Amino acid sequence: MQNRGIAMNAVSAKHKKKIAKNASPSIFDIMKRKLEDKEAIDKYYRGEITLEELYARGIKFVQPL
Repeated sequence: MQNRGIAMNAVSAKHKKKIAKNASPSIFDIMKRKLEDKEAIDKYYRGEITLEELYARGIKFVQPL
């Protein structure tokens, strides 16, 4: 019975890793990313980084209609 318990724990660990890998980001991760993006945009307006660096981060400005 002990061997079976060890095998069950191993499967559980594999299952947990699979869930963690496929899990969607938490609200904290999303907010952290948004704050980092805002800081990058502020740096662009101050002239500390270029537009290409913003594009590399995935930030693009849209043209008004």
